[in-house]
Amino acid sequence: MNGWPPFWPVGFFGLPELSDRLRMASMAVDLTATRDLADAALEADDVYLVAWAREGGTAVVIRPGRPRTGEPVWFEGVQTTVYGNFECFLHAAIARLLAITGSLAGGAEG
Repeated sequence: MNGWPPFWPVGFFGLPELSDRLRMASMAVDLTATRDLADAALEADDVYLVAWAREGGTAVVIRPGRPRTGEPVWFEGVQTTVYGNFECFLHAAIARLLAITGSLAGGAEG
């Protein structure tokens, strides 16, 4: 999907962000420093970063070949949410966007 519009409060990384190795490495270091990854029994090499939220939070997907491959995990301060698959994660992100932006995004909650 190559990212979402930048003004939305939840941003999925597109090709420009994903190809910025320095930015991705920096975000992985942050998740390591805050112990978010360790608390989820993960290391930086176990995940791909896929999204972030302006109000705080980073989402990752577990890389192929690792236990729990494909499982999305959303780290948001003291709360971590694990989704069974990317479709569940995407639906949760859309619901969050609609709750926050509502008619501004051309949609409605529901």
